[in-house]
Amino acid sequence: MMSHHEARQTLSCMETRLRETRHNLHELERSLREKAEAAAIESRPKVRRYNRRMSN
Repeated sequence: MMSHHEARQTLSCMETRLRETRHNLHELERSLREKAEAAAIESRPKVRRYNRRMSN
């Protein structure tokens, strides 16, 4: 069985890793959201411009 000091040290390490993992997930979600937004904007149909010689 672990001593109190070892258990506290292990818990502290686990909490640090959890914080890092949450941060990494947040960054990944933000990156995916930005890429999806850019792809959605890019995939919109282009507005066709008509000049005087073209019929609409």
